[in-house]
Amino acid sequence: MSTYLDKVRALGCFNCWEPGPSQAHHHTARRGLSQRAKDEDSMPLCHTCHHDFHAACGAFKTWGKAQRRAFQDAGVEWTRGKLTGASSAEGHLRGPDGGDAA
Repeated sequence: MSTYLDKVRALGCFNCWEPGPSQAHHHTARRGLSQRAKDEDSMPLCHTCHHDFHAACGAFKTWGKAQRRAFQDAGVEWTRGKLTGASSAEGHLRGPDGGDAA
């Protein structure tokens, strides 16, 4: 049986839309000190975007705390919608074909 994180990893990257498999990024604001967020608070990021997000470089270099949190909130909501079919999020910006990402 596939776990929730296996399903997240099978999705394409929420940021650059690189096809899966991706890495499961856990929302960094939805946890306590020295604790990881719940698996349901995760989103798919490719290796490069996952690294860049945590290192605050690349596409995320100029992002402040509020923008990073909003990106993660949207990513978690989009991921839940993709996996459960019950999302109000429209996805992050645009998909790889220029259309809506959701």
